[in-house]
Amino acid sequence: MAILYKIEFYQRINFKMRQSHKGRSMLARFSRTLRHSALLSLLVLAGSVWAAAEVPGTDDDEDGVSNTLDNCRDVANADQADFNANAKGDACEDSDADGILDLIELQYQALNPEDPSDPSLDYDLDGNSNQEEILSGYNPDAADTFPTRTLSEFFPLGNLQWIFIGPTYKAPEPDEEDEQNPDMIDTNDYQRVYSQATPTPGLFKLYTPDGYEIFERRDDGLYQTEYMYIGNEHTLRYVFNSGVLTLPTSLSMGQNHVATATGNLVVDGQPWADFTLQLTVTLAGERQVTLGEEVIPALKMTFARQFSFSNGSASSYLDTQILGKHFGNMERIGPVERPTYNTQPNGLQTFNLQSYRVSRLDDSTTSTERPQRDTAPYPVYPRDGSGSGSGGSLLLLMGLAYPLRRWLIKRG
Repeated sequence: MAILYKIEFYQRINFKMRQSHKGRSMLARFSRTLRHSALLSLLVLAGSVWAAAEVPGTDDDEDGVSNTLDNCRDVANADQADFNANAKGDACEDSDADGILDLIELQYQALNPEDPSDPSLDYDLDGNSNQEEILSGYNPDAADTFPTRTLSEFFPLGNLQWIFIGPTYKAPEPDEEDEQNPDMIDTNDYQRVYSQATPTPGLFKLYTPDGYEIFERRDDGLYQTEYMYIGNEHTLRYVFNSGVLTLPTSLSMGQNHVATATGNLVVDGQPWADFTLQLTVTLAGERQVTLGEEVIPALKMTFARQFSFSNGSASSYLDTQILGKHFGNMERIGPVERPTYNTQPNGLQTFNLQSYRVSRLDDSTTSTERPQRDTAPYPVYPRDGSGSGSGGSLLLLMGLAYPLRRWLIKRG
């Protein structure tokens, strides 16, 4: 279009400039300039077309098949398998949109790439869903014997510190019209959590950015005895009469433990209601979590809670946590100082573990004496000692109280 415009403009002025000697001289110089400009425009146009075209032989996923022929350009699949012949490879397609790639579903009798219901089924009747077995590294076609996991290894206590890095604030440029595609700007939000051993063996206090929790390690597992939340609008204090068994000594995958506890809730220093809690703890799966350059064995734990209050109120919640071996929870749910358009409706976001330090590990229980040791054989992350400034992640039981706290505040 630019070239046509230049030629049309040249034709309009050509006649007038030829009427004088001076005009003819200027016209000659102008003609040379125009020819050079037109040639440059043609070269730029040709270059744009060439750049937009697929470079012959390009193979982004390095699977030996060029992009122009590859049915999975971003996933290596040299065999180009495509069970439904729709020109999209099994290695990158989830035909039934059930969260499992066709390539994986085709490997098992328990799964069908055209059946969206099979991930939640238990084909081998071993107590775990097909999908959970695949994610945990087991075979959904044959019943497995799942090893028993010692849960205390996945929730260390003593004199420890966790730092969790917060979510990223998304802010558009001044001339950015699409707020869903802004530049990423770090909020520097972080949460620091401390565990402190008290003078009483087996009794620990966990300090969080908005309160504290008290735990007792007994012979049959870890009990929560108190939780204090100090918010901008309300102060909530949950006291369990005899504690609630929140983390039993051990479980195997698919196994659960049901505990019942009673207690009272104090809001802003005034008694609000007594309550009964039924807590079902399930070891729902096993994972491998990458933290820096390390791969951490982890457990997927679910906590289903049903509260009944003496004032007639009731509530139920289900939380899922990933606990890393010797690290505790690998993420933390908490409020952000600067809410964004991608903040969850409840005002909370996920903080991820950045650093973890152990000053003293304490394996004592309420029925034993405290071990005499000052250091722990547990890891320090990061290894170089960096990352003590900001960070974000979740310790186990913080997530248990947040949903109830939100409900109570909403109720007034």
